Amino acid sequence: MPAHPTLFLKREVYLQKGGFNLGYKIAADYDFILRVFRDPSYSFQYVPITITKMRLGGASNKSLKNLIQKTKEDYRASKSNGLSLPFKVILLKNLSKIPQWFKK
Repeated sequence: MPAHPTLFLKREVYLQKGGFNLGYKIAADYDFILRVFRDPSYSFQYVPITITKMRLGGASNKSLKNLIQKTKEDYRASKSNGLSLPFKVILLKNLSKIPQWFKK
């Protein structure tokens, strides 16, 4: 899952998909990206150069409470966007963040 600041999308995509759902405190970007990537009418291109550099961490990794809230929101977003194995997706997503705890 790419970080949302690394995505370059046409304005029409935001208009069609409705932007970020502010019902999510932490996972609004994740929900939006799922809505966009799950739409078969869009095509995407990977650009293998560094365009955006981000610091590690963010709201989801500031505390255990935030991590739990993020996990619940990720699950809700996964379910509402029709992912077939939301528990597996969330597990892999959280495991991929473990190295961030050691790079600080």
